[in-house]
Amino acid sequence: MTSATANQFRDPVEVRRRKILGIASREGFVRQAEIAAELDVSTETVRRDLAALQEAGELTRIHGGAVVSSATVRVEPAREERSSAAAAQKAEIAVIAAGLLDPDDTLFLDVGTTAEAVAKALPASFHGVVVTPSLPVGQIVGLRDDIELHLLGGRVRPRELTTFGADTLAQIGSFNASIALIGAGGIGAAGVSDYSGEDAAIKRAMIAQSARSFVLAGYEKIGRTAPRSVCGLGDIDGIITDSVTDDAQLQPLTRPGLILLRP
Repeated sequence: MTSATANQFRDPVEVRRRKILGIASREGFVRQAEIAAELDVSTETVRRDLAALQEAGELTRIHGGAVVSSATVRVEPAREERSSAAAAQKAEIAVIAAGLLDPDDTLFLDVGTTAEAVAKALPASFHGVVVTPSLPVGQIVGLRDDIELHLLGGRVRPRELTTFGADTLAQIGSFNASIALIGAGGIGAAGVSDYSGEDAAIKRAMIAQSARSFVLAGYEKIGRTAPRSVCGLGDIDGIITDSVTDDAQLQPLTRPGLILLRP
């Protein structure tokens, strides 16, 4: 280790900022007040740290904190990693999404850990139809004997346990849904995007066969672009996000008639 590198690691400012980045990498975001308390420094010190980390391209500042910077993400994180990340924020989105349902709706419920949170949040008053390409969602909804569950067939993606392909698309076309709750790899001014062409096609088909469609997008998805385009913002009715997302993140998504929902 060179002297310069050793001095860098002894620099308390550098050490503190590395700790902030470590927390952000683990949680996906940091709150200014919580970091100040955890590191025993002033909120003004943390504010300067976050500004420096944003300038370095490491974090993106939002109201009251910062999120991990990643404008374009090419590879979807592993399911195990996604399952444990931002559970509280996914629960917030799920409660809002479940509140949009009428008791006898036909619901397209997409794949992903946020969709699984929605499945868990379906109210007792809901006794409609759920159509999904997600085996994990099906396992949750299948515990309810008052809901009609349709698990879409097709080729199964290993580890993700979701279906895709021509058979899946054909079955989607046989339903006329009241509402679609769609996951996304990212959403920005250019529209909704995802990681694979097969999944993007399924999302487009669900949107086309639904009277209303909402994208489920946590703070980490806002402003991101995944490799495959799903649709434009004009093709959906709204976006449901969480309390970590701030006005600055949502501003580029503002469109006449587009509903933005958050706690």
